[in-house]
Amino acid sequence: MAYLFNWRWAFRVTPPLAILFTVILFFFAEEPPRGATEVVPLSMNDEAEDDSVDGDKLNLRDFLTDLRLIWAIRSFAYSTFAFTAITFVSGAISGWGPTFLQRMHCTDAADAGRCKSEINYKFGIIGSITGVAGTLIGAVLSQRYARSSNSNSDPVICGVGLLAAAPFIYLAVFLPPISMLYTWISIFLGELFIGFTWAPATAMLLYVTLPTQRSFAAGIQTLTSHLLGDALSPFIVGWLAGNLYYNNDFTRGKALQYALYPTSAFAIIGAVFFGISAKYVIGDRRMVEIQEHEQIGSAGVLPEPSEAYFGQVSSSLELTEGPIPKDTDASPRPADQIS
Repeated sequence: MAYLFNWRWAFRVTPPLAILFTVILFFFAEEPPRGATEVVPLSMNDEAEDDSVDGDKLNLRDFLTDLRLIWAIRSFAYSTFAFTAITFVSGAISGWGPTFLQRMHCTDAADAGRCKSEINYKFGIIGSITGVAGTLIGAVLSQRYARSSNSNSDPVICGVGLLAAAPFIYLAVFLPPISMLYTWISIFLGELFIGFTWAPATAMLLYVTLPTQRSFAAGIQTLTSHLLGDALSPFIVGWLAGNLYYNNDFTRGKALQYALYPTSAFAIIGAVFFGISAKYVIGDRRMVEIQEHEQIGSAGVLPEPSEAYFGQVSSSLELTEGPIPKDTDASPRPADQIS
């Protein structure tokens, strides 16, 4: 909008769009019964005939207990570290990318306004297209390869996406002095591959945590990734660029270029964390399924989660489609030991 008209139009268009989507959600979105995911049905083979919620409620725990148990899920912890690396890269690129390109190419004062608007416009178009396309591709890949509880495809998809994005992020920083065409292509492909991670990472969070913990786990991951990721990376890049500019014989564009180079390394770090998460995700997912569906005793009381479920034995547990033997360390605790 700023490119076609002026920057004020961006604030004139977005409120009506927000109202439109609010109306669509209000009239067409179907809200599931409240508390449905916190219930284990009395008969796992029975289909619900109405919207009523009938069954045994999962036990709720205090804040600190849930916090400790959630961070004990290794696949969750490592995917959160990886997600933080993703937001670090995204924050650095979105925060400083247009400014970097403007400093490298908009050097003619007479044409600076048009040049800056054109870069912002192209950057926004690429971000919109790659955000939608990357998310859809990641969702399709996740649906196709990660349906089975014995699959670690989600963290693998995310890791491969980040590894593929890393060289293009580097090229997007390296190429502007040489070719803007190849710069835009690199930005497009880098952001597209980053977009592969959004859907699988979200799906993984949902199936490695208990229903009563999922909203809390999502909040933890969101807070951690944004606080240490896109909230921090623009500051770090700006600080590095400032130091390079004032302490070396660099132009502002060259200083910002050197400050942006480490972002590609963070994409590789995120891929490594997703690779580690892939080692544990099958066991953690299986443990959640046991917690949700296996009823202990005549009262159908579910056991409280423990470290034996999450993290400590998930890597060594031999998973089968049948029930886990009761004499293993990963088996649910007897009902009389549940507090």
